[in-house]
Amino acid sequence: MIQQRKSPNAPASLAGRRTWNGKDVQEALYADQDGKCYLCESCTEQYYQIDHLRSRKNYPEKTYDWANLFLCCSYCNGRKSDGFDDIVSPCDVPCEEIFDIDLKPGCKAVEISVRRADVPGAERTRELLHRLHNGKSAGMRDFRENLFYKKLRGAVLDFACCLKEYKNHGTPENRAKVAELLKIGKPFLAAKMSLLRDCPALLEDFRQETIWNRSQTEG
Repeated sequence: MIQQRKSPNAPASLAGRRTWNGKDVQEALYADQDGKCYLCESCTEQYYQIDHLRSRKNYPEKTYDWANLFLCCSYCNGRKSDGFDDIVSPCDVPCEEIFDIDLKPGCKAVEISVRRADVPGAERTRELLHRLHNGKSAGMRDFRENLFYKKLRGAVLDFACCLKEYKNHGTPENRAKVAELLKIGKPFLAAKMSLLRDCPALLEDFRQETIWNRSQTEG
């Protein structure tokens, strides 16, 4: 989960308050979020849904609120449902700076930790991310959860290998491979950020590549 950007002008179809998932909404969200789910950062391609950050059930007044709509994969949308209305808003905070997402290969678990407990909703967001990555019970993932874990693990291991090559050899070619995997359209950037934080020198080397939707002046 990383900070998201949102076009300043709401899609026209929302003004009529008849539909919240019109074509213009879908196109705008897809462009703003680089075709990725705002929760798990998987590339959604055609398998996306429009999620209400604050659910329609509990916040009907926000049904057509542009700031409340996000592109989401069906996997995450189904598990979030209306039970996590108190998570952080990804447009308001740099999520990749608030959470660490660390894979624990030995126990086949993903450890989600909060780096900034002062952010409202951080703990509830951690609970949701834990459920998305580990299932409701640790070590008891269902089929879809296991597929997601394997995809995440594969991407993180590939990134870790590229980092190791760059750290050991430091060639322009190796640096380019790491930079490519850090482009904003690539999946699982928050987990990659956590790997970089384990080595401050590497984090500094790729600081410009990890700004994403934050401004150039932010840390």
